[in-house]
Amino acid sequence: MARPCFDAYCIVDWSARSVPATGADSVWWALLSRAASRPALATGNPRTRHAALAELGSMLRGALAGRRVLVGFDFPFGYPRGFAAALGHRGAPQDAWRHVWATLRGAVRDDPDNGNNRFEVAADLNAVVSGGFGPFFGRPARVPPPVEAHLSTGQRGYFEFPLGTRGGAALQRMRLADGPAKTASSPWFVYGGANSVGGQALVGIPHVARLREALPDARVWPFETGATLPARGDARIVLAEVYPSMFHVRRQGAEVHDRLQVIATARAFARLDADGKLAQRFAAPPEDPAVLHEEGWVLGTG
Repeated sequence: MARPCFDAYCIVDWSARSVPATGADSVWWALLSRAASRPALATGNPRTRHAALAELGSMLRGALAGRRVLVGFDFPFGYPRGFAAALGHRGAPQDAWRHVWATLRGAVRDDPDNGNNRFEVAADLNAVVSGGFGPFFGRPARVPPPVEAHLSTGQRGYFEFPLGTRGGAALQRMRLADGPAKTASSPWFVYGGANSVGGQALVGIPHVARLREALPDARVWPFETGATLPARGDARIVLAEVYPSMFHVRRQGAEVHDRLQVIATARAFARLDADGKLAQRFAAPPEDPAVLHEEGWVLGTG
């Protein structure tokens, strides 16, 4: 039997909450680690995003040091094609994602108590990209006037996709990956419902960028790897976008659904790996420069 691609699988269910929280709609992680006898499972529910990344970093440098680990986050790693150019990227096409990540890292403030400025950032980006509302949408009813001027409470009735930008290119509502993955929300949707994954991405991408910087042996799939699973020697840690709803699980009694989802997702990837089918999922993205260098892909999509 072929050796599995990974020794451990860590899945993180993210949150854009603005206050410390546990339980439903907060950060959860599950770690499934291969052992000599049977896989060992651990879960965590840190109260803040900073605590979550601290726990994850500690595990990757400590108990998982020297082991190959898949780390999946459940928010988009990229936005529909053309966003980087609308933000002013004029460099190499393969660096489009880096430009977006650097922009968010420099703009987003995420405090240790989960306080963050995602609405202000979304409004500012709208002002740069379109000069009005969009592409980001969704906010609370009461926000400061500068936010209200460029971030609408919803999309319908305010603007339409494809959305023209100041640079002339039009932005779509969804990425190419969102169709095959059957995702439930747009990366632009910041606030206003359970599927406001855009808010998670705004506060999440800067954290993943810092984690990648702190781990020289980590790589971001598919932006740094292409449509393939890199060799162990090239990437001990692989950071990827996942969508736990692909691995449906029913709530059991009083169990928190988010916890069940990360466990189910970690187990699903471990099973694919044991069956020799995980590597082909890393090769799934189409050879489309926009997908590989800007939009990203959802791991697990066939």
